[in-house]
Amino acid sequence: MEHFDSLLKNFYFDSAGYGGWVPIMKFALEVLGSDHVCFGTDYPFEFKNPNDVGNYITDIKDMDLSGRDKEKFLGENLRKLFLIK
Repeated sequence: MEHFDSLLKNFYFDSAGYGGWVPIMKFALEVLGSDHVCFGTDYPFEFKNPNDVGNYITDIKDMDLSGRDKEKFLGENLRKLFLIK
């Protein structure tokens, strides 16, 4: 199991495909770690209305997570992964 955990740290995951379901995103952040989960949607397939994406972001900001974890999820992880300053 320790070997699997060390390999898992080389992967990044996005939140597309979950329809903005906050409980699964909170679980993913807890299990995978806030350093390896990034915001994403399947718009316009999953979310039909752009306002739904905004509501999803609001729901994420309202989650019971640290402000730091939210910053990582909502953009910092992607900036780090793609070397964007």
